Amino acid sequence: MEDTHLDIFACKQLKTASNIESMSIKVCSPQIRSAGLFGLGSSFTVYKVITEQTNKDKSVSCFEVFRRFSEFAWIRSVLHKCYPGRFVPSLFKKRSSKTTKYKQQKRLLFIQQFVDDLAINRDFMECPYFQAFLQKGDSQSKEFQKIVKKGKDLKDIRHVEHIVNSRGQVEGSINTENQKFLDDCNQYSSRAEYFYNNLKRLSKQLVIDLDNMSSTLYDMGDQYKGLFEVTNKISNSGKQDPVVPSPPLYSDSSRNSMKLTCDSTTPPSTGATT
Repeated sequence: MEDTHLDIFACKQLKTASNIESMSIKVCSPQIRSAGLFGLGSSFTVYKVITEQTNKDKSVSCFEVFRRFSEFAWIRSVLHKCYPGRFVPSLFKKRSSKTTKYKQQKRLLFIQQFVDDLAINRDFMECPYFQAFLQKGDSQSKEFQKIVKKGKDLKDIRHVEHIVNSRGQVEGSINTENQKFLDDCNQYSSRAEYFYNNLKRLSKQLVIDLDNMSSTLYDMGDQYKGLFEVTNKISNSGKQDPVVPSPPLYSDSSRNSMKLTCDSTTPPSTGATT
């Protein structure tokens, strides 16, 4: 058997200390009721819940309410949210089917076992939602429906210090193996935090460096553009179009050919004189 040790964790404390010493709960007398105007809606079953509460001053308080099955499921859901790590007794899943006397009695036995298991747990006994479930009006009363809505809006508790009870502390049993793992995790967290902070700092610096680098690249682009324009200008200024001489109207061969033609067409002189 593994070695275990008990740790005490601080949590929130109820504003008013609970005066409950013990309680006994009896579920009985299932009744079928109809919903809607003039009872024309669908029918449902309610159960009478009788609570006998013994207080620390030895006085006894009695309460009697009627609750639907869905409200037993509601209080289980609320306790599961309020007390993570605590075993909340199970409750059978109701199926839609025709209700018979046998089914009513069978459900009654399951519900009775459910509330008996809740009544022996001090955290559950002191829970304001459970006390309201046992004391505040019938199912259809506005007072109780307001509490139901508030319970449905509860969020799951993820930190021990957010649990609320009359003692303001939570007991936790941890075995040796789990305790060693917890210590290792604490050491890991402290060491990893150092590297995480450095990475966070360097990441911020990287953003600044990248921003500066982009500005530098943009400036270099401007310089390359200017250099290209200057180089192109000086290159174009050193170039001139070559002078091409105009071709002569007549070449020497053409001139000689024209002379010969003229000579051949001139009529010969007769030598006669007038």
